[in-house]
Amino acid sequence: MSVSHETIYLHIWANKAAGGDLFTYLRRQGKAYQSRRKARARRGHIKNRVSIDERPEIVERL
Repeated sequence: MSVSHETIYLHIWANKAAGGDLFTYLRRQGKAYQSRRKARARRGHIKNRVSIDERPEIVERL
């Protein structure tokens, strides 16, 4: 006998709606996943950065 993962989750969510605690044994405990776009939006920004066009002339000579 085999049971699909969808059937297992349907049983878990029905149990939660009835006041059960099976969902607490899940990895995320029913919490929503974070979108990867949100995490990427904060990455790679440098505060108070200066444009490469505004660098000192000494840098050009070296």
